[in-house]
Amino acid sequence: MSPPHPKLCDYLSMIKMRTAFTEEVDDKDLAVKELLEQLDVATLSKNSVGIIFTCVDFVDSGVIDALRGALPFDYVGMTTMAEATDKTFGKYVLSVGVLTSDDCEFVTTMTPAITLATYEKDIIDTYKDAKAKLGDDPKFILSFFPYVYNVSGHNLLDTLTKVSGVPVCGSVTMGDDFTYDACGSFFNGGLDKFGMTMLLVKGNVEPKFISSAFSENKVTLTNMCGIVTKSEGCHVKTVNDIPFVKYVRECGLELTQENSTTLPLLFDLHDGANSIAVGAYKVYDDGSVMVASPIPEGSSLTFGQLSVNSINESLESGITKIKDSGNEALILMPCVSRFSMLYPQNNSEMERLTEVFGDKPFILGYSGGEVCPVKVASGEYVNRFHNYTFTAVVL
Repeated sequence: MSPPHPKLCDYLSMIKMRTAFTEEVDDKDLAVKELLEQLDVATLSKNSVGIIFTCVDFVDSGVIDALRGALPFDYVGMTTMAEATDKTFGKYVLSVGVLTSDDCEFVTTMTPAITLATYEKDIIDTYKDAKAKLGDDPKFILSFFPYVYNVSGHNLLDTLTKVSGVPVCGSVTMGDDFTYDACGSFFNGGLDKFGMTMLLVKGNVEPKFISSAFSENKVTLTNMCGIVTKSEGCHVKTVNDIPFVKYVRECGLELTQENSTTLPLLFDLHDGANSIAVGAYKVYDDGSVMVASPIPEGSSLTFGQLSVNSINESLESGITKIKDSGNEALILMPCVSRFSMLYPQNNSEMERLTEVFGDKPFILGYSGGEVCPVKVASGEYVNRFHNYTFTAVVL
């Protein structure tokens, strides 16, 4: 049965969103037909761009390739473990969100394959070419990062931030499992495993960025205060002048390479933003760790609790922040670990979001690493890389 035909929501926002979905993975012609019927492309505004979240099944079956030329606008997107719109959710859905506007402009692009040797030059050159097409600085950039074992998400984000100077949001691409073998992004065509896509948005829009991490679990010993005393970028070496891993152990916890992703680390950078949640990507023999985002010396450390309750608490906090921001259209990219930890009710986060925001357009894709600006004490947004976090772009 074909999906219902959603209406275009008429709001004050200068960017509107239409959403569409299909669960038809075997018949690519039928899948494209369903999407086009829902989007009603003949009535879109002057400028439009698409965002696609889907699982690799729609790549393997040829549906994604069939979209090339069928959609009358550029698009970017990524593979993910589960996806949703305001009308449906699940693991085997192709979700499309279309941003459309008369007074906003969109430019899409993709870098060559990201490598350690060339990623900085490739990101800088690709961004500059896209900006030249746009004609001015964008208000924000939506970007999907490839998973490259020797180039971190922070490296990619830092390079794009330095060359653009604007808010960057997005995600590391995600596949059906945590091996990252079958994942990638889309740019006006099929799957590209190692390219970094960008959507530059210019015009009458003031995006808001929402992030909600885990509730803090009071596991720190009462006679200790976890202060980062030695760090270099993402390499956190000591807390309270002792090796990081030893400090964790003195707090009654264990951190090893085998369990490093199960313990969310919450760092307060004392810059006016909420604590950032990150994982330990590498645990070294000297007791230091490599984390997802730079942690300056003097930052405070506590720990998150990876549980169904803490996920639900952070979700409700995120929902409240979205409501307070006056949302009209949403791009949601929560951490994939949340989807995994909610087993056997893996869909419960998506179900709750559909329940709350089903009357307004949104698109969701679970993230392999969240890119979301945070607002610091000056009132400005600072780009940051997160783990375990519910993130949203509000338009």
